Amino acid sequence: MRRCPKCQEHKSLSSFGVARGRPSGLNPWCKPCANASGNRWKKANPEKVKAQLAKWAEAGVAWKKANPGKAHAVKRAYAEANREKRNAQLAQIKRDNPARDRAYVVSRRVGLRRTLGCSREALIAIYERSAHLTQLTGVRHHVDHIVPLKGKTVCGLHVPWNLRVIPACENLAKGNRL
Repeated sequence: MRRCPKCQEHKSLSSFGVARGRPSGLNPWCKPCANASGNRWKKANPEKVKAQLAKWAEAGVAWKKANPGKAHAVKRAYAEANREKRNAQLAQIKRDNPARDRAYVVSRRVGLRRTLGCSREALIAIYERSAHLTQLTGVRHHVDHIVPLKGKTVCGLHVPWNLRVIPACENLAKGNRL
């Protein structure tokens, strides 16, 4: 048991954070008191917090560039250890951004070589327009390639100027005849 000088309560040693520089190896304040104090300081010094975060981010980028193999291994180990958490995050992102997800899926399906490095935002805007028209009219709309990606005589590209939004029934009826 140990007494926190801030709240004056006696608490177990597990209630105190680690402070390696102190003789006892523990923070003098209990975790709730230390967190409250830190949060007050962050609210009072937002510019210092922002500067410190930028400094840490810059150091992290520099370390990743200096140690690409190790950075990849660390990222992979974290992903494997937190697979369920990451899958839940990705599923939530897909639910929150269906047009962005659809644009990504189609870009991967058609192959990145057919996009000519065009803006992803322009592609996403077209898929968002399709979703908006579907919601607005109640009629399902598709994003259609004007010139098919794999036609018999020509092959189009997955770029904004080769895409249009049309009703699903029209898109499903036309077929790939070029």
